[in-house]
Amino acid sequence: TFSKIIDSVGGVTINAKKDFYYGDKLVIKEGNQVLNGRKALYYVRFRSDSDVDYGRIGRQQEVVISLMEYLKSTSLKEKLKLVGTYYNNGITTDAKVAKITDYIKMSNEDENIIYENYRLQTYSEVIDGLWYELYNQEDLDMIKSLFINKEEMNLEKLENKNLEIDT
Repeated sequence: TFSKIIDSVGGVTINAKKDFYYGDKLVIKEGNQVLNGRKALYYVRFRSDSDVDYGRIGRQQEVVISLMEYLKSTSLKEKLKLVGTYYNNGITTDAKVAKITDYIKMSNEDENIIYENYRLQTYSEVIDGLWYELYNQEDLDMIKSLFINKEEMNLEKLENKNLEIDT
């Protein structure tokens, strides 16, 4: 489904920091380019280098931001069509389609979308021969509170927008 979504929007623009190989085969060349769905999936899954999971996470964020940038320039109708096509048809989420639709409508006119990310500080520990990344609960609680505050601000913004429409 990931590949289908990427293909349905004409690909995603990325800036590969290096060449990506599958065995001896060059799959993605270093530099700015548009990736189709298959190559984008390879790009976000790749972890066979010194950056391992952190590099993979960074590439996943890059692809999501590229997709969001594309969606900023598409019509509300096109965005809702994407949700209608893929919601519970390859993408499973506990978010209700009505809430997703509300957020799309709310953000549709917002040209100043800001992308924020927070990295939970972890520390490595080997337990019974297995490698774990562990975290402090206080750090997780702090990041959770940032998201809760953002959610409350977004809901307030949505309610104010609905009041403007109703009056």
